[in-house]
Amino acid sequence: MGLKAYFDGSGKGGDPQCKFLTLAGFSGTEETMVSFQEGWKQIVNDSGADYLHMAEAWPLKGQFSPDKRWTSKRRDDLVRNLIRYLADYRHFDETTDLLGFSCTIDLSAYRRVLSCRRLKEAESICVDHCFGHQFHRLPKPSPGYLSLCFDQNEDFLHKANRIWKKRVQGQRSWWAKYVTEIASVDMRSIPAVQAADLVAWTVNRRHSQQSRDTDFIYIGLTLCAAIFHKTYDETALMTESHVTAK
Repeated sequence: MGLKAYFDGSGKGGDPQCKFLTLAGFSGTEETMVSFQEGWKQIVNDSGADYLHMAEAWPLKGQFSPDKRWTSKRRDDLVRNLIRYLADYRHFDETTDLLGFSCTIDLSAYRRVLSCRRLKEAESICVDHCFGHQFHRLPKPSPGYLSLCFDQNEDFLHKANRIWKKRVQGQRSWWAKYVTEIASVDMRSIPAVQAADLVAWTVNRRHSQQSRDTDFIYIGLTLCAAIFHKTYDETALMTESHVTAK
């Protein structure tokens, strides 16, 4: 039995103006992901949209523009319905193995700690953390049981590919042998990547913005039992051993 995991990110580690970097994802068996995505797509389509992309939905542009009769209330209703779907998914099928996760790095803290401690690249820390969640899913994971999918325009896609193929001191990253593919997909046709986008965008905005206009989304996501969040602040970057570079 293998797993499929879908990812999206928010923020850019190399941008000095960027305050936080976030990677989020959802994973499960092939059967679970097919079922989950069918339900997500139905909710989005019933709202009159073809897909969810928060960079379009929140400012009401693109397919969510007022010209297409979208309003902030209509958008918020869609997002609330999707959060309710995420929160209730395990109740629909108590045996589901769907898991959501996010990792956020405080880039200001990262740059301060980097001056006195050798750290992995910020993107690598996020990748290692999120990929690590997959290895608690099966009792004895075997090589080639994990398929990873990223939005085609996602910076993390290129980072994950480099880590997957790279050897450091003769060894690949600890998770590399378990991965059978790292694929580029179009988020507009992959609901699980849209779900990852919702989490990544919301968590990053919560950390980066003083405004609390998205509190209802953030609170809803944090109450979802199947989604786990990790934030690397200065203390974590100073004390946790797995963030150091070889």
